[in-house]
Amino acid sequence: MTVEDVAELLRTAPLFADLDPASLLALARYGDEVRFDAEALLARDGWPADRFYVLLEGSVSLDVHEPHAEPLPIETLTVPEVVGWSWLMPPFRWHFDVRVLTPVWAIAIEAEALRVAMVEDPSFGYALMTRFARVLLQRLQATRLRVIAVSRR
Repeated sequence: MTVEDVAELLRTAPLFADLDPASLLALARYGDEVRFDAEALLARDGWPADRFYVLLEGSVSLDVHEPHAEPLPIETLTVPEVVGWSWLMPPFRWHFDVRVLTPVWAIAIEAEALRVAMVEDPSFGYALMTRFARVLLQRLQATRLRVIAVSRR
């Protein structure tokens, strides 16, 4: 898959739909196509957040996992969502478990090199930071709503 192919796939995600073509290509340079079977674990709370995913097919569940308890689903993400924001801020560790619900086809974006590129090109970095601030806000709101729902049981 070429960088241009990856860029076109990334453009399908609303988060990147209006990203300028040069920035989209820059982002695509760090992407690889990945596939996961149902029930696979993409991430676990505390694992290194060394990538994020753009879902092209399938769905995942963001879960809070506590030892000796069933995982608590916080949110289900489907196409064309972006999975992951923890790669942006130290200590670069996942904050949720990410469990595959249905087979997933995605673009995985390698985080460390992307962070370097964001520092080297501040306008590119700002464009991505503002977009991922939206992702972070969405996850925070979903978590808030789930906590309210669980506390009313």
